[in-house]
Amino acid sequence: MIVTLPFSELNKVNDDIYKSVVVIGKRAKQVIDVRQANRVEVAGEDEDFDSLDSVHEVEDIEYVEKDKVIVSSLKEYMNGELEWTMEQPQDK
Repeated sequence: MIVTLPFSELNKVNDDIYKSVVVIGKRAKQVIDVRQANRVEVAGEDEDFDSLDSVHEVEDIEYVEKDKVIVSSLKEYMNGELEWTMEQPQDK
């Protein structure tokens, strides 16, 4: 079921909507990276990585349906489960 999330709900966590989007997006990328690392196995760690011929996907025995990464990231953000810091640009 698709539910619309009002911006006012995001503003309760952080008053800067752009910062909220960046935090949620970066968390989604982290989840994708972890899921992909679990799916792909690299054959021969000593080989060069110039070619994708050495990458073999692992067959899943059972399909497990998971939440979309953006949905799980948004839930974590709204529940206050994420910690983040924003880097400030250094003066030159």
